[in-house]
Amino acid sequence: MKPLTMNEIAMKADVHHTTVSRTVNGKYAKTPFGTVELRSFFIAGIAKADGEEVRKDKVLERLSSIVEEEDKTAPLSDEAISAQLREEGFVIARRTVAKYRSMLSIPGAADRLKTS
Repeated sequence: MKPLTMNEIAMKADVHHTTVSRTVNGKYAKTPFGTVELRSFFIAGIAKADGEEVRKDKVLERLSSIVEEEDKTAPLSDEAISAQLREEGFVIARRTVAKYRSMLSIPGAADRLKTS
C-alpha cells in the first residue's frame, strides 16, 4: 500500500481536488490508535514540470540538501533556491521555498552568511 494525494483520489473519483479536500476537512476517524483527522491519511504532493506528483517531504529533503551544499560565504536566496528546484523539475514558488525553509528551521540567506 502507498499513501495517495488528494489529487490522485480526485482523479479516481472524477471530482475536483477541492471537493476531496472539503470532504475530509474537519472530519475524524476513530482507530485502535486513537482519533485521527482524516486529512492526516493523505500525503501532500507537489507537481513536477512533467506532471508527475512527488511527495512534499522529498522537496523538503532536496531544499535542505541545497542549503547544506551552498557556498557558506554566498548563501542562496529563496529565489535562487526556487530557480534551482525549477531546473530540477519541481514547480515551486519563492514564497513556498520561504515557507518550507521556515518549517525546516533554516534561517534566511542573510542569517546563513558566514564570513571566513
